[in-house]
Amino acid sequence: LAGVTAETMVPGRVYGGIDTDDSDSLRDGQLALLLSITNRDWKPGEDVERLLREWLRRDDKKLRLLTKDLNQWKSRLSSNAFGAYKNLFESLSQHTEWKFEDALTSFVESIGGLLEGIDEMRAEALEQIPISDARLEEIGGWASTTAFSQETGAFPLPFFDSVDSTTDAVFDRRSFRLQKANKGEYTDPPMAQRATNEQDWFDRTIRNYVGAFLIRDSLHKLSIREVDAKSPILYWEHLTAYAERAHRDGRHALLLLENRTKPSWVYEWLTMFPDSPERPKDLQVRRDPQAPSHAYIGHMNNVAVYLARSLSPGSSVLMTAESLVSVSFAKFATGNEVLVEAEEIEDETSIINLKLSWAPSIEIDEYPCRRLIYRDTPRSDGDSHPDPKP
Repeated sequence: LAGVTAETMVPGRVYGGIDTDDSDSLRDGQLALLLSITNRDWKPGEDVERLLREWLRRDDKKLRLLTKDLNQWKSRLSSNAFGAYKNLFESLSQHTEWKFEDALTSFVESIGGLLEGIDEMRAEALEQIPISDARLEEIGGWASTTAFSQETGAFPLPFFDSVDSTTDAVFDRRSFRLQKANKGEYTDPPMAQRATNEQDWFDRTIRNYVGAFLIRDSLHKLSIREVDAKSPILYWEHLTAYAERAHRDGRHALLLLENRTKPSWVYEWLTMFPDSPERPKDLQVRRDPQAPSHAYIGHMNNVAVYLARSLSPGSSVLMTAESLVSVSFAKFATGNEVLVEAEEIEDETSIINLKLSWAPSIEIDEYPCRRLIYRDTPRSDGDSHPDPKP
């Protein structure tokens, strides 16, 4: 049974074991002994059921560990390899009339019945136990950690001249839904295993979604003209013409890419492929170590290039940094910028949808934008605001 009850390994860590401390080496013997002394059609008594319900009420972790062990027992007893213990069973068994195969089948069925009983108890408890408000508020705090700060927020938040939070206004909400989440993770006491990195996960996830929605909402407020940029020559002509106009108007041009590798010629230009036949002769690539966002890719002449994954597939966008004036986020009664709500799912008692909402108000300085179309695909950014799903 080596490895059957092994703990989950964490990538990047080094694990070691001590042979003399391996309880798995005793498991087969324990199961064979249990098999030999267990009565036919064994079922747990009232004391066992009472103990299980106590665990369910006070410490669900014990019940989860028991369920794990029972499933491992069932799997091992059902394996062909366990047949090697037939002689041991016959020498130990108190039931001389009971064949090894019959005892094995009966014991596996009894374990299965116990597991079904535990599942029923847990389902009943999950249906009755409420979601913890304190737990939802805690998640809202995690999700608000870095997403709404000019210093730590995702692109384009660092480009706004003013970023603040307020309790004095009501703005339209944007939402992210974690669908079909295990309800037991959000109860008190918990009735499911919680992820060890959940704080960081909620922080990073909402940070990325806030940035994506800010790009979409900002572009929606700006005047965007689509232009044909299906060749490297056309793409470069539009980029340089826009940059020159922005410079004359005292503004700084930004190029937003849907992907670091798209379009392919921009990827080659930025990575400075020496043999690229389409590389403009007047192109100079540089990188600013003081760039204010992790989404920064580099500069092509005086145009700063940023990754903006919420753009329409097959397009890039040219805009100016000065178009982003201010953004204000509402603070909810919890004191967080993110409000977390649990939504019930019809005919489901063990799973929920977790809705995380924030409410921004954006001020824009209108200046013409260009959408460089390098591949014919349906448009999405700046025109629709789907509720993103994980």
